[in-house]
Amino acid sequence: MIIDEYTDYILLVVKLSDKEEVEKLPGELKVVLDRRDIPSKEYLIAALHNFLETTYLRESWIRDDVYRFLAFIYRETQISRIIDRVNKIEEPAAIIILRKEDMTMIKDLDDRIITLESSDEGIDELAIFRLNLERERGRNLRIQ
Repeated sequence: MIIDEYTDYILLVVKLSDKEEVEKLPGELKVVLDRRDIPSKEYLIAALHNFLETTYLRESWIRDDVYRFLAFIYRETQISRIIDRVNKIEEPAAIIILRKEDMTMIKDLDDRIITLESSDEGIDELAIFRLNLERERGRNLRIQ
């Protein structure tokens, strides 16, 4: 479990028996990915911050928040490629984002929580991806 002090969100990575199980989990945003694709805690926090800071791109973005969040995890803007990766999941896991005050909702998940490694690997590439993304998606935005 990762508590992000800047946003008051909790990030939780949980083992799943199958992809459909994610619907039963608590959280404001639940993202399913392959357990082998789970990044380090630092990368996951950086992905959360980038995701939250791009809400203004929502109208010119791909379908929904799940794909937008996965775009930061995979550093990929093409929805077809993101869907392709999600369709090839072999070891399902869920990244759950919830507010600190909702912590009581996760008591039943203690035995399924995955502890993440600590590493700064990939954070540089994530920052470059964000810059490229804003240039690509922000092109059509009008400054008011």
